[in-house]
Amino acid sequence: MNNFTYVIGVDVGGTNTDAVLLRIQSDNAPIVVTWTKSVTTPDVSTGLITALEKVYSQGKEKCGMDLVVSAIMLGTTHFVNAVLQRKGLAKVCTIRLCGLATHSLKPMTHWPLDLREQVDPNLTYRLGLGCEIFY
Repeated sequence: MNNFTYVIGVDVGGTNTDAVLLRIQSDNAPIVVTWTKSVTTPDVSTGLITALEKVYSQGKEKCGMDLVVSAIMLGTTHFVNAVLQRKGLAKVCTIRLCGLATHSLKPMTHWPLDLREQVDPNLTYRLGLGCEIFY
């Protein structure tokens, strides 16, 4: 029986989607089994699935067995890029769980004004419920 685990890591970037299959064995550094790079698609999901299928298929060829993946980790720069570029942002609903003392500091206080205006939170205090709702 093998005493190692396989995991897949995926990074969806603005241009490319990268995926890597790692073999993790206790007390050893992870070993890269295989990796792939594909173009990030406008709908993100298609490129993500393509990268996952490709790295899994390559892993099965290299390992020569039924490959059991224990975890898939996903990272993306899409959110960071959207915030930095102020593009593709939508109006949001935010729920902040809090007590009465936190009412003295309004939500998004330290956000840049142009970013606050883009997400346009309308604040409603729900006294006694311990939360604030923005919609």
